[in-house]
Amino acid sequence: VAKRMQNKFNEEVADLFKEAKENNIRNDTLIILASLVQREAASEKEMPLIAGIIWNRWLQDMKFEIDATVQYALGEVGNWWPVVKPEDYKLDSPYNTYLHKGRPPAPICNPGLAAIDAVINSEDSEYLYYLHDSEGQIHPAKTYREHLENIDKYLILPKVREMVTEFMAARIQRKQPLVENFLTDNAKQQYAQPGLTLIGTSNPHFSDFEILEKEELGNNKFKFRVRIYEEYTGQGRVGYFDETLTVIKRERNKHLIDSVERSEYTNL
Repeated sequence: VAKRMQNKFNEEVADLFKEAKENNIRNDTLIILASLVQREAASEKEMPLIAGIIWNRWLQDMKFEIDATVQYALGEVGNWWPVVKPEDYKLDSPYNTYLHKGRPPAPICNPGLAAIDAVINSEDSEYLYYLHDSEGQIHPAKTYREHLENIDKYLILPKVREMVTEFMAARIQRKQPLVENFLTDNAKQQYAQPGLTLIGTSNPHFSDFEILEKEELGNNKFKFRVRIYEEYTGQGRVGYFDETLTVIKRERNKHLIDSVERSEYTNL
């Protein structure tokens, strides 16, 4: 069985090499690019799209800037595909496509038939960039500005929303030291003003919350409108107020709440 499978694979690869030659694609280039597609794609379905983007970047004399090539350069026994850190993009390696234009000198993995086929029959598009969100969904972009917008929308904003949710949960649980870790000095001063309660009094107290709106302001700044419900013990919700929280990036990959505005209290 294994022998038959190997023979079938060799036949299919031979057919793909023939097709590549007809499209003026050298075998070494084919396998190297296919290895990039193999590592970058979350599914076979998106392989032609990614292959097309790689071709577009090469034809426009752009660096590939593919994380998988940096991972390959960093890899070692027991950790072949490490998480790439910002400083790794400066790694002095011929495989680092953030430093060097064109293809890496050799394949970074063994590509499958689907990846090889995708390089030959790549999807024709104007896209030059792409990213995957936390669900593995791909989001391509035609311009760098669009790519930055996708980074905000699909990568940063969900993490900021998660941070705001943790902040609000800590307030509901009245964990003030933890709550203050989410705030800049400016926000702490604002919450110290009369009429702005940070964790709620004992009676009534904060009982629940919901995020009503979120907005990207650009430059790693976001705005959230959060509704906070209050209740008296045993009586359920008695009213609510809305807070508009402005979140900014203060440290590497860390966002903090920098300002707050509160609406009028509404009785239920």
